[in-house]
Amino acid sequence: MDIKLKPQVPTFVESDEPMKENDLQSAGHSSNTGIDPSDAIGNGTQSIQDIEVEWILHTKVNHCKNLEELAPIEALAIFNRLIDDLVQLSKLTSRKPSVDLDFLLFTPTRSHGKGPNLPHSMTQEAVQEVVLNKQFESDQDIQQDRERYEVPLKISSKLRLNFGNFSAAAETGATGLKNGEVLGHSPDDMKTNDQRLDRYVLCRSLPDTGPTTLRKFYLKKAPSLQIPRYLERIHHYANLSTATLLTSAYYLFHLTFNLKAPLSSSLLPLKQPQTPEGFACETTMLQINDLNAFRLVLSVLRLSLKLIEDKNFKQSYYCKVTGLQSVEELFKLELNLLYLLNFNLFVNEIALTRFLFQFQQFDSNLRNILS
Repeated sequence: MDIKLKPQVPTFVESDEPMKENDLQSAGHSSNTGIDPSDAIGNGTQSIQDIEVEWILHTKVNHCKNLEELAPIEALAIFNRLIDDLVQLSKLTSRKPSVDLDFLLFTPTRSHGKGPNLPHSMTQEAVQEVVLNKQFESDQDIQQDRERYEVPLKISSKLRLNFGNFSAAAETGATGLKNGEVLGHSPDDMKTNDQRLDRYVLCRSLPDTGPTTLRKFYLKKAPSLQIPRYLERIHHYANLSTATLLTSAYYLFHLTFNLKAPLSSSLLPLKQPQTPEGFACETTMLQINDLNAFRLVLSVLRLSLKLIEDKNFKQSYYCKVTGLQSVEELFKLELNLLYLLNFNLFVNEIALTRFLFQFQQFDSNLRNILS
């Protein structure tokens, strides 16, 4: 069934004023959430500019045992860094259309090249959990952990379920690791034996549909509010978890470059997609700028919240937080985003871990060109 959507008139209402307590109560939460509205503003006063994102992205990520060691504000800083990279790259490609996107995305940096060791303790534990097929947390475990989180069920339970149950990957040959192989740091230990699973595939079979759909996210004029402040506002009132923020970055990265990650146990950055004949596919990029970044951000965050979290705010509340004037507008943005992603929403802890290493590679290559 072909669903046609009319172009939407931008109705973004920027507001840097904090929401009043009665606004929070009137917006409310879904009747089945059980979330106290006061919890939505319990994230502290730390801002993105206080975070050493360079150290987080290129040092801490390599030494984390699992993704939960990244604080939400650190994940927010990584998300902001990705948005900034995409905006900077869009400006660069506008001035110089000959920019080699393949080099930026798929050329290994020193940390992911042919060096002797990879200090990725997080990678070790992630692969080991796949090999041993450990049981994910039971409902009783999650119930006991609720007191540790400001918002109930702020555990990436769905990510853990996908991460713990890897039978689908095993059936497709994605898991070629044996017990004991996860103890070393060699890059070979993290590669998949199936060569079809070590590279991306195209997300949208018709890349030209991307720019057309992207027009639905454009504003008439760029808001005076900056992206970092906008992210902090949403985080302040929606209490975003690390899993939600990393998933949002994952979606934004892949829709921008029309990429889809295969179901693979490899945690190394993936290679360039190929045609069925074995030729490299030309990498394309959607232009991310100040006119469309705001709506893309609020849409990927909302989609990630619905996918990851068991309990969510009402659509009307999220519209108040993000500056949208109607729930219908939010639904249309979500639907357009699904078409940009070609409804490829599967994500687990392995995919997010690999994405962080892929983003490290992209960020390093881009910063070297811009410097």
